[in-house]
Amino acid sequence: MKGSKRNTARPVRVITRLQVVGVVAMIAVLGVAAYVLVRVLSGNDTAGQSTLVPDQKPASVPVIPVSEKYVNQGIAIDYAVRPDPAGADLTEINFTLTDGLTGQPAMLAEPPAVWVGFQHGLQAPPNKDALTCEDKIKLYASGSLDSRPEIDLNSYFILVLNDDPSISVIDPLNGVTGISQLYAMVLLKSPGEDWAMSRDGKRLFVTMPRVGQVAVVDTESFSVITNIDAGSNPVRIALQPDGKYLWVGNDSTNGAKSGVTVLDAEKLEVVARIKTGAGQHTFAFSGDLVGEHSHETGTGALNQTGDAFVANSQAGTISVIDTHSFEDHVDVPVGLHPTSLDFSSVSNTLYVAGADESTIVALDASSHKVVGRVGVAHGIGAIRFAPGGRWGFAVSPSSNKVEVIDASTNLVIHSVSVAGAPDKVSFTQGYAYVHASQKADVTLIDLTRLGQPDSLSPVTIIGGQTPPDQSKTLLSVAEAITPVHEHGNHVLIANPGDQSIYYYMEGMNAPMASFQNYSRTPRAVRVVDRTMRETAPGVYVANVRIPRSGDYQVAFLLDSPRIVHCFSFTTEPDSSAVGDNGKESLTIQFLNEEREIQAGTKFMLKFALAGANTQVPVADLSDVTLLATLASGQRSERFHADSTGNGQYEAQIILPATGVYNVYVTSPSRKIDVGDLPSLTLTVKP
Repeated sequence: MKGSKRNTARPVRVITRLQVVGVVAMIAVLGVAAYVLVRVLSGNDTAGQSTLVPDQKPASVPVIPVSEKYVNQGIAIDYAVRPDPAGADLTEINFTLTDGLTGQPAMLAEPPAVWVGFQHGLQAPPNKDALTCEDKIKLYASGSLDSRPEIDLNSYFILVLNDDPSISVIDPLNGVTGISQLYAMVLLKSPGEDWAMSRDGKRLFVTMPRVGQVAVVDTESFSVITNIDAGSNPVRIALQPDGKYLWVGNDSTNGAKSGVTVLDAEKLEVVARIKTGAGQHTFAFSGDLVGEHSHETGTGALNQTGDAFVANSQAGTISVIDTHSFEDHVDVPVGLHPTSLDFSSVSNTLYVAGADESTIVALDASSHKVVGRVGVAHGIGAIRFAPGGRWGFAVSPSSNKVEVIDASTNLVIHSVSVAGAPDKVSFTQGYAYVHASQKADVTLIDLTRLGQPDSLSPVTIIGGQTPPDQSKTLLSVAEAITPVHEHGNHVLIANPGDQSIYYYMEGMNAPMASFQNYSRTPRAVRVVDRTMRETAPGVYVANVRIPRSGDYQVAFLLDSPRIVHCFSFTTEPDSSAVGDNGKESLTIQFLNEEREIQAGTKFMLKFALAGANTQVPVADLSDVTLLATLASGQRSERFHADSTGNGQYEAQIILPATGVYNVYVTSPSRKIDVGDLPSLTLTVKP
């Protein structure tokens, strides 16, 4: 494609069993209109409103602690399920893998794959008595909606901040099976501008400047929990390093309204409103980890969480605020109009840049004094430090330059020309990704070459077809490029001009796949990672929310050496699994193998209903109805289902129009509404 160059990046092994989803070209088949239609038909059209209140957030059903040891292929697997030791409303699933002979941590080529499903959640085909553990894993890995586990610990979701009041939630796994990638849509009160994720990844916080609020999104249910009043014109938002407080910038030219609002990330309430200088506000914090950097505050108390640094662009100052008491507030003049700043743990220094300056100011984080000035290209739009805190990347849109600063010497060691008005930089462990507003291409800079005497050789990759600034919407302050996994070497690139998200794997010279955004313009992108974390060598942990009570199986797969085993656990009884009618909630299993039918012909759709807790078949319901909705949203059909005994039902359906339909099952007597049970996707051909 035009503007591309041959990629000379180091080859990196990135394609694994669990990451192959991004390599397959994905076809979008579900329109946004269908989503809106389903909400209207189900009586849940709450666009722009909070869908939950804080005391109604989804709760994890308590588990009965269990532990088990399993040895196979020379690997000892210690399995444990217990309430989250941190006290959160979650359940911890823990696998510790060691060498069966030495007891040392097992050295694995790839992490294990894990799925959590009901003990009897999947039904065996007619010619088989029961499903083996390996059978279940094959069904889970197929990506089919009617074979999904309750919890998939190998997946991730793509979140797209749109130019309208919404966030698209894209499931890349479904694209492999040809099913819609649009998993959910989060509806906001007004368009979002910036966002931040809680440390456990369970909550997403989105600023909404037009309404002066921050939306709190639950990333398990992808629902808005609540909207918090966050002062005048809240734009930038940042989570302090210990994860306790969120800092929101109130951008205003009115000094009386300009400042920051501090929110408690757990209690979801305002804890402080602090007046600072006027203008736009950005944030940085001293210390990368809690307690990593501490110093004597003005009162003489030891501050374990460091300081928050707030840029006040119009006032030309940096406000230094104690993140524990919010009382020690010092405004430091920096001699420029600060628009971007970042902290280096290597030098314990804050670096401040201005959009109309040719200097970066170095501010000592302990003394709060200016200790140096670094000459750079004119007009720095952003400064960011790469992992490790030594190399700072100063990006200049007006000069088409990227200056690399060594924090140990405060000197510019590299100056890289990047065409197209570079405005942002993001990082993986191996590369810096430089985003430009006036070209679709993205420039990669090899982090391992920094500080070497020879000049850098940046690599240009294709980031779409249309330059971002040709979109009709303004670019967001949030990141347009984000890593897919924190341990991976691949990224997602949001291109508003193309209305697409591109999936790029390091070592390639072009994106391997793209995700459509259903006629919405993407302004920023990030990931909700559902994979297990390796917290120590050989120790894999996941903190999950158990949706409802019952008997569960934890399917475990290790590729090398090949180990397949299903562990189990059970929960305490859950009163929330019983509806207002006093009856147990339901699960559904679609029994037809066909997923393609002909238009205008009769098709007998069969399915089974069972209790969510007991998995006992639920028979003889007389009000079971099917709603078949065309993906375009232009048509819907309703059909009655009859009980055939043993919890099984069938409905004769005729779909006259070609296209892709989502089929939903409802039952008023059991208060099962549209979307409460998993849906079936049918393709209707001529």
